[in-house]
Amino acid sequence: MVLWQSELKSLIRGLCKSGCLIRISGPILETGSRSDFLGYNELPIRLPIDYETVRDCASALYWRALIDLPEDVMARLRAALDDESDPGARSVIESMIENAEIAGAEGELICQDTGFPVFFVEMGRDCSLDFDLEEALSDGVSMATREHLLRANCVDVLTRENTGTNRGEGYPIVHLNSGEGSSLNVILLAKGSGSESRSRMAMVDPVEGWAGIRRYILETVALGAAKSCPPVVVGVGIGGSFDSVALLSKRALTRPLGVSNREPRLASLERDLLKSINELGIGPMGLGGDSTALWVSLEREDTHITCSPVSVNLSCWAHRRAAARIDEGGFEVMG
Repeated sequence: MVLWQSELKSLIRGLCKSGCLIRISGPILETGSRSDFLGYNELPIRLPIDYETVRDCASALYWRALIDLPEDVMARLRAALDDESDPGARSVIESMIENAEIAGAEGELICQDTGFPVFFVEMGRDCSLDFDLEEALSDGVSMATREHLLRANCVDVLTRENTGTNRGEGYPIVHLNSGEGSSLNVILLAKGSGSESRSRMAMVDPVEGWAGIRRYILETVALGAAKSCPPVVVGVGIGGSFDSVALLSKRALTRPLGVSNREPRLASLERDLLKSINELGIGPMGLGGDSTALWVSLEREDTHITCSPVSVNLSCWAHRRAAARIDEGGFEVMG
């Protein structure tokens, strides 16, 4: 049996729309403009992921992140409460935990700031899409904004005119990279603007080595943590270039709290930074105490011989993150 490629695509697309999963007897060998079915063993044909599935997943992720703190964040808040010696600071952390628990139980917002929606998408090499991925993710954010009456944050940077939909030029933010398999793995950060505004990046003099990088990280936290709704989560990127190091620090915030870097030397630096940050005494909501940071996540890249880039991306105590896996069968939100 011989089908031209156009006929095969039409057949698959029709079956895909009807929700069918199909298997073809025989592998497909592409020769020029046709596909030959040669009758060997059964070969599954992967159906493309459709626009509506990605849109609906983005909407569900955004809403999930805004009302349900991940368990790893809750665990670090409880650990901070256990370790906190200041009575006033303990009261603040107790209020944070209570706020998060009520939001999750009743489906209410953890914070009125619905944040920057930042998507990290790993697209499997065998994944099939026939639409604009960023458009589908943006559409999902707008859908969640309409359905849940969320605060619209997206404005023109010069006129400050609000789009009213939480989408605009380059907004939401989408970072895409490739991976194995045939699925889309998506992590969403609903990134608070207060902590984002206190984040910084610098090109440290390379002769200063780690001591100079460490000094800059601690200086950034000391200057900005009190206005970032602490205890903060600290994402740190080192190495790379001017543009890539900022993304490294943002990507560091996608790692679950309590999970150290796989490189032992970086894990050791993370522990040292966390200890030093908590010794600053800024405390919950900047009112003093032992708990200035919940966690420090450090990511690195190699860099040029004359450079030493560092970026510090702060996140507030309500570290809102959600993840999902999307394939031809639909999507699953994983928290």
